[in-house]
Amino acid sequence: MTQVPPSTERKLEVKEVGPCKHEIKVEIPPAEIATRLEERYRELNNAVTLPGFRRGHAPRRVLEKRFGAEVANEIKVALIGDALREVRDKHDLQPMDDPEVDLEKIALAEGSSCALSFTVEVRPKITFDGYKGIPAKKPVATVADAEVEEALGKLREAKAELVVAPDGRVAENDQVVGDLNATADGAPIQQTPEATFFVHGRMTVFGLPAPDLARALIGRRAGDTVTVPITFPKEHTDPQVAGKTVQLAVTIKEVKRKVLPELTEAWAQELGFDGLAALRARIRERIQQEKELEAKQRAQAEILAEIRRRAQVTLPAGVLERESLRVLRRWAMDMYFQGVPEEEIEKRIVEQQAASKDSVAEAMQNAFLIEHIAGKEKIFVTEGEVEERIAQLAARVARDPQEVKRYLEKNDQLPDLRRKLREEKVLAFLLQNAALS
Repeated sequence: MTQVPPSTERKLEVKEVGPCKHEIKVEIPPAEIATRLEERYRELNNAVTLPGFRRGHAPRRVLEKRFGAEVANEIKVALIGDALREVRDKHDLQPMDDPEVDLEKIALAEGSSCALSFTVEVRPKITFDGYKGIPAKKPVATVADAEVEEALGKLREAKAELVVAPDGRVAENDQVVGDLNATADGAPIQQTPEATFFVHGRMTVFGLPAPDLARALIGRRAGDTVTVPITFPKEHTDPQVAGKTVQLAVTIKEVKRKVLPELTEAWAQELGFDGLAALRARIRERIQQEKELEAKQRAQAEILAEIRRRAQVTLPAGVLERESLRVLRRWAMDMYFQGVPEEEIEKRIVEQQAASKDSVAEAMQNAFLIEHIAGKEKIFVTEGEVEERIAQLAARVARDPQEVKRYLEKNDQLPDLRRKLREEKVLAFLLQNAALS
């Protein structure tokens, strides 16, 4: 539908009725209503064919009888859209959601004016400019020799070779291949042939820590069957085992042991380094980078928290409530598909409702403040920066950058990527302009 320019007789009244909430009243004169109706019925007449009439030659009264309610609602929606645009353009307000309007209660008829009345929640107006010179701890990161050796040990673990245990007996950290059979009250719950798992004190069964299982397995050999009772609490998330004592039988079929590579110059060279010194240096560099990033992020979070405290941004209550509810619903759905009983889901939702709302409020305030600072300081993201980040993402997953870009475009994720990049630039600006000590 072609937009009709608002008549000079149109009356628009905007009144603040609460924090981030405005009441909008609009009166559209009869002449504009008549023009819109005439135009829409003309478009409709040229688009549809009614029995007994050639296209474009149906009398308007016939069209009104067939399409009257639909046309009226289309025009009402267009009038509301016009009003919102006028609110944005002339009153510098940015509605955050479409208003909830009962179209059936709006009277619209040719020869009469049309009155609209609705409320909208708008983005908060932020005038706070004291975001420079915020005190924060200077990001500092140091790497101890012990951290390097610990990381080197984990690397050896990752590169370990699994061989059949020479003595055939299970030891701590051995890998066991065995048949699992879980029963409760004599009824089978789960059978897993040739399951593979490592034996250690942090083992879990159905998500419950089971140190007794590790103790029972250690010292046994292939061919042995070990049965361990495991009692699950009533509130356990899996209804199969909640409140029951499960008998878990493990028949050992094979025991394998990790053989770590020896810490030699030759091994370091196999990994592509000149020697152990170069390998340790690379590990130290990686840990240093990780700790520097963590320290920087902590400082940025500290600065942003202080800006939130000082700025005291008032949020649109309805938007906050809906977003909090959306987060809780998504969490509830995740729990449901994980097998959590509905009563337990309801209990957790009630317990986390306040914390969830606080978390959402903090995220919304951060977003508004970052956007405000970006605007004030003219911090933008260039297409070159977007392309560079896409190339980095592509390298992580060994994909072609253009393939990754097409994926982001297809899933409408490029705007999110740009927002993320701008957020990073704003946080870097705040850290650069902070009073670090």
